[in-house]
Amino acid sequence: MAPKKQNLDAGKTARRVARNVIGTTPSSKVIVPKTDRKPKHKKQVEQMDREP
Repeated sequence: MAPKKQNLDAGKTARRVARNVIGTTPSSKVIVPKTDRKPKHKKQVEQMDREP
């Protein structure tokens, strides 16, 4: 029997060409847990505590 003929996969070919054009991509960044992040907004002090 003759060896099976390879089918052309357009998606794989397009990705391979794109990788050659773009080059290597930067490595992924580690996601910091929410508890270690700086707050985006200051917590507002409640007005009730300051009023006599």
